[in-house]
Amino acid sequence: MHTSVDKVVHPRDIPADRAVTETPTSLEEIYTLLLARLQPLKEVTEVAVEEQKNFANIILGELAVKWGDFQMQISDPFLSSHENQEVLRLVAVEIVRRSQNLFMSAVSNAVKLLEGVDTESQLFSVAANMSRLRAQLTWNISEALSIQRLRSEMIERVKGMRVKTTDSVKPRAKFSNDTSLKELAKITLKPVAKFKR
Repeated sequence: MHTSVDKVVHPRDIPADRAVTETPTSLEEIYTLLLARLQPLKEVTEVAVEEQKNFANIILGELAVKWGDFQMQISDPFLSSHENQEVLRLVAVEIVRRSQNLFMSAVSNAVKLLEGVDTESQLFSVAANMSRLRAQLTWNISEALSIQRLRSEMIERVKGMRVKTTDSVKPRAKFSNDTSLKELAKITLKPVAKFKR
């Protein structure tokens, strides 16, 4: 039993980075992460539950199309094994985060579309406008879930984290960039001292 202090946290309110602790290995796993976040918003009475389910299905359908690209990601040779695993996890985090954001945005846009609808003066019917909204969501989710683009962004993020953690490490002594090859030759090719007989 919950006390007045306890608060039940909906999966939708948990940041994606905390929810995705490991890289999903199957479409079902990432669907499980997403389904709770794409549930119809009961408090949004302006948009029918069925219409909200349509938005969720568009997102899940596009994810199914992109899943093959997700599975075919290869390791970056310039990253460590751990860093490559983190890239995969971060791509999954972004998929979850962007999918949820686009779902919420679609519902919000539908509310705006349906607020104060005057069917007499409307140029397009409500059904036509909702159809256009679904088409826009399809395009948006396809763009947002470009695995190649997501992967490039996450590789840069991981490299950025690497730079931050190594900033405090003192670099090894190096030859000055101004040291010419002739000067190097003088340093390394000094004549050997002759010993008297």
